[in-house]
Amino acid sequence: MINFKKLKIKNIVKCISYIAVISIVLFATINFTVIKSLNERSNITKEIFSRYVVFSIIIVIVLLVLLVFALIFIRRIVNTDVPYILRSFKNLSNFSYDMSAVDSFVPYFGEEKELKRFVGDVFREQIFLQEIKNIAANEYVLDDVLEKILKKLNAFVRVDRIGVAFVDYEKKRIVAETGKMNYGNVLLGPGFEVSMDQTSLTEMLISKKSVFSNDLVAELNKKKSGNRSLDLIVNEGIKSNMILPLIIGDKVFGFLFFSSFEKGSYNKKSLRIGENIANAIATIIDQTYLTKKMLNNITLTFADLVEKKDLETGNHINRMTNYSKVIAEGLLNYKNKNYRVNNSFVYDMELYAPLHDIGKIGIPDKILGKPAGLTAEEWMVMKEHTNIGANILTNLRDSLKIFRKQFYQMAIDVTRYHHEKWDGKGYPYGLKGEEIPLAARIVAVADVFDALSSRRPYKEPIPFDSAVDIIKDGSGTHFDPELVGVFIDNLPKIRKIYDKDFGNNNFSSNKILS
Repeated sequence: MINFKKLKIKNIVKCISYIAVISIVLFATINFTVIKSLNERSNITKEIFSRYVVFSIIIVIVLLVLLVFALIFIRRIVNTDVPYILRSFKNLSNFSYDMSAVDSFVPYFGEEKELKRFVGDVFREQIFLQEIKNIAANEYVLDDVLEKILKKLNAFVRVDRIGVAFVDYEKKRIVAETGKMNYGNVLLGPGFEVSMDQTSLTEMLISKKSVFSNDLVAELNKKKSGNRSLDLIVNEGIKSNMILPLIIGDKVFGFLFFSSFEKGSYNKKSLRIGENIANAIATIIDQTYLTKKMLNNITLTFADLVEKKDLETGNHINRMTNYSKVIAEGLLNYKNKNYRVNNSFVYDMELYAPLHDIGKIGIPDKILGKPAGLTAEEWMVMKEHTNIGANILTNLRDSLKIFRKQFYQMAIDVTRYHHEKWDGKGYPYGLKGEEIPLAARIVAVADVFDALSSRRPYKEPIPFDSAVDIIKDGSGTHFDPELVGVFIDNLPKIRKIYDKDFGNNNFSSNKILS
């Protein structure tokens, strides 16, 4: 018996060709016999006989033409198409994505054009995924990873916003960590959190399945009880959303979000691409997040120790951080583009403002806790806390070779320059105007305001309105006048933070020591 599994395609083609030729020969032989028989019969007219002969010849010619075309087509499949497919599969299995091999194929038939398009799409998708993996392998800051992915994504998936949220199982909440977007009207930014019992994301912690929605407006209208996070992104203009669980081992530790301004942006293909991206970057997201949290916890612990060492009572770090955050939020979508910030800036401000006085850990207790005014020599020592703090953070950053130089830069700027003044009369370097980093100028306003309005070892607090007046008076000299304006515009929020600790205490005004 013939073992058909061992037959090669070329041999099968030869068999088909032989059978076709034999069939035509048999047809011609039988037809010749019929014609001869008809010719011998006297009752068949010459006209009928002639027509039959012509018809038979046409049939034979047509069969020959079809045979030629079939052989050409089969030969092309055998010699061109099949090797192209096999070569493509081999390249894919070897992780070799040479597009020149794809482009060198010249299609003639519609099916071949579709084949080339399909193979090209597969290659381009694999090249894209390889680039994503390279980004994840070579970048160590989550914001940089997301920014570079966003720039490449739209060749395959419509994305106007990409974001990451993490799961806090201990506190039973999901917290937005960071995001990158192609627009400025951001309402749901880093730090936004939602309780697990108030979001459908909780179901994905169990199912571990990705989902997409192509009409968020309709989805929001269906939710009678409302959904804060959905309401925020809809008001940003987002109409389609894809949510991909980030999984390490068998546990979901976070979510990757792809969002679009267009309805109907996502389908099963984009979901597959999204899942591949999530799988490619899950590890780096987990590592960068944990490392960032670890470093922030270390530095915040330092800051807490400094506050206790400095004998500053009344929750100074939390208040001045919240004041700084209010000013930074006032710069979102700001009219002056030189001051305009994004949500990532605001989030970093909240993380790094508490570190502003971390350098006081290196100042002697007898100077730091002195209840009276400092001597000139003591004041020179005290001013060194700015450089001491910045050097601590710089050394910490540089010792971690995985991070690029920009990492921790805001923390370093805030620590080193928050005592610089707009008119150049501050310290440690006498910078003036916009030479002073924006984050440090913001912290300067917040720090001085809290110093004025709270008790210190060397002074009593002054009333809220008096502290505000001193900030106004320092506009253009001590403080950036643009930021003082933002501070004043947001006084209700500032007052709310103030009242949380001090209520409506009517402090008496005291002379502030320099």
